[in-house]
Amino acid sequence: MKKFFTIMALCAAVTAAQAQDDLAWWGNYTNESTSVTGNSKVPGDYEAAMFVAGDGTLKGVSIEQIRIQTRLTASSSKDVKFWIRTALDGENVVEVAPESVSGSGFTTVTLPEGYVLPETGAYVGYSFSVTQWWNEYEGTPVVYAKKSVPQGFYLKQPGETEFTDKSSVGCLAAQIGFKAPAVTMWWGNFTGSEQTGLLGNSKVPGDYAAAMFVAGDGTLKDADITAIRIQTRLTASSSENVKFWLRSELDGENLVEVVPEAVQSSGFTTVTLPEPYKLPETGLYVGYSFRVTQWWNEYEGTPIVYAKKSVPQGLYLMQPGETEFTDKSSTGCLAAQIEVSSSSMTMDAVQVADDIDDMVALVGQPIALSLNLTNQGAAGVQSIDFTYTLDGAEKTGHLDLTTPIDAMIGAKATVAIELEAPQQAGLQEIELQITKVNGSDNGVTGRKSKCSVVVTVLSESAERTAVAEIFYNATNGFAPRAIVGSQLLSDQGVIAFLIDHYNGTLAVPTYADYQKVYNGDTYTNKYSTYPVAEVNRAFTTDPYTGNVAPSNYAQNHFGAADVVMPTLQKPTEASVSLTAQWTDDDKQDAVALTANAKFMADFKTAPYRLAFVVIKDNVKQSISNYLTYYKSAYADDDMAEWLTNPYSNPDYALNNVAVAATDVTGIQKSLPTKDIKAGEDNVFETTLDVPVAEGQEEAGNARAIVLLINKDTKEIVNAAITPILTQDEATGIESVSTTAAKSTTVYDLQGRRVAAPLKGLYIIDGKKVVRK
Repeated sequence: MKKFFTIMALCAAVTAAQAQDDLAWWGNYTNESTSVTGNSKVPGDYEAAMFVAGDGTLKGVSIEQIRIQTRLTASSSKDVKFWIRTALDGENVVEVAPESVSGSGFTTVTLPEGYVLPETGAYVGYSFSVTQWWNEYEGTPVVYAKKSVPQGFYLKQPGETEFTDKSSVGCLAAQIGFKAPAVTMWWGNFTGSEQTGLLGNSKVPGDYAAAMFVAGDGTLKDADITAIRIQTRLTASSSENVKFWLRSELDGENLVEVVPEAVQSSGFTTVTLPEPYKLPETGLYVGYSFRVTQWWNEYEGTPIVYAKKSVPQGLYLMQPGETEFTDKSSTGCLAAQIEVSSSSMTMDAVQVADDIDDMVALVGQPIALSLNLTNQGAAGVQSIDFTYTLDGAEKTGHLDLTTPIDAMIGAKATVAIELEAPQQAGLQEIELQITKVNGSDNGVTGRKSKCSVVVTVLSESAERTAVAEIFYNATNGFAPRAIVGSQLLSDQGVIAFLIDHYNGTLAVPTYADYQKVYNGDTYTNKYSTYPVAEVNRAFTTDPYTGNVAPSNYAQNHFGAADVVMPTLQKPTEASVSLTAQWTDDDKQDAVALTANAKFMADFKTAPYRLAFVVIKDNVKQSISNYLTYYKSAYADDDMAEWLTNPYSNPDYALNNVAVAATDVTGIQKSLPTKDIKAGEDNVFETTLDVPVAEGQEEAGNARAIVLLINKDTKEIVNAAITPILTQDEATGIESVSTTAAKSTTVYDLQGRRVAAPLKGLYIIDGKKVVRK
């Protein structure tokens, strides 16, 4: 008898779901086996309920229907009411009497209007009065599922004044039919963070049109378009017949056409559609057209704004004299966005890129990760919760974003999170999943909510040396920030040296090789302002002010060390040492280099390479100088020289200048690519030509630098610097190890010769010595 009842109940559930395919259904009870409860054969008043939380998956939904498995008949019961309450013993905030009740299976009611579930949740239940039992064998009126759910089942029976929590027994066999709240947000290939450019026949009046394609079968499926905003470059006096439109075909008729009230010469022009337009699954084209009558500025003649981000079908352009659109998507995407509204979207959702490079960590120290997040929800992203595996156990974490991600589909941000400190040395693969966004369940699930990273956990780190490759333009008036910053960083033990990105006559081979660091991208494209210091090739900063943006209106102080020095605390997997000697003491046009890398752990595969740089002091160059115009902005003594120098310094003597280099991305096979053993020597020898370029004839104090590079991450994981010795000096140091002879030559930690060493750490006889 009980088995027959369960089958009938399931059939009724399927039928109800098919009849309401416009609703989503939720319940603790899905298809579990059911049972019955209640005081057997006792007529009287009954009530049963379940709690529905409103701060998770169901946040903001509108409850439209309630269906409950009932076990009643019209002849045996009366006063049947389905209800919603904010408190279990409170008043009914919604109350519906069903037209009829079922002796087995679901009884369904439709609410007079949708009830928006509060974030604090609500109780959903029913009450009825039993007058008699129609069958002497059937006297238990309340159906429950054999599934224990906290707050899943409350019962009040005849003679009782309060509900009893029956959740340990099971959950109420009930469900709610709901509609997700319609959310409104902006979408575009252009999110606003990309760099923009201009297109169009310069200074040619006439008719223009530009568009982008919007797919309707993905993230935006079933969405309504409510508004359009496009970065325009027009004025009322120079343009006419401006229209924003939607088309099903690029060259077709306008499905929707809106004339903006005013247009912007820079920034967004926004129009609201007369009524929402349903985005078809086949997609459509969003664009605008206008006629240019004249150019308001003889230098400004390109009217179409695009983002420098290549997106298929992202940009189509038609210009004066053309009869068809040209696909310009390889150039970039239209700087445009649409406002969309949909109940199928979620409020809180974020996607994480699975692009974290392998890294090194230290036992007992927290692991720092950078996550690349993409917003997929209407609420933006203020916080995330996540789970991850570490030391074979599952951990949890929470992060409040310092700068929230914009409430726009596709808006991106890189955030730093900190994981617990590992306690076990060795190779670990950490899988991280973002589980909550803004305290609610993440609307992105599956692999798009996950990322992983392989971590080599060391029991001990090698001693790290920081490297600051400082790119400057000698013709840029703020070059003194690079010059002073390189010296101050060097004084603190950082390997800091200058690279002229513009004037190839300074160090021709170095400049050419340094363009290869980023796969052929020139530093002119990578950096919009100069000078800039690339720190361990992991991040950039100003070589003088550090992460404080230089300003002509504020006091600028030396702050680069505050940015660079903390990198010394980051664990590194290997030490590296270097010896350097001129191949010809008289010519000094080539240097013999011997490097040795020792690793702190075994590596089956090893993505490491060595690169070498030679730097010199007293290199003559013409330097521009703006600082004399901004004396109040540079108040510290270290800038005093530049505040009084003239605008142009035609023959200035620079220190720490790169004058030669190998392939600075690393020499192939300079280190083993597999089966590296902890503590073993990995020696590599090479020779580097050091031609003397113009301005270097009197340069001296040459030093060689070795860079240990992870070719996968592009990061410099360690480095060393050493003086380039003459053959006599090298022989003298060699004799130290055999005859203990004293060398008369002393160097500081930057490899610079010191005539009269004071207190501090120096290199004497090839060894580090502390002078007290």
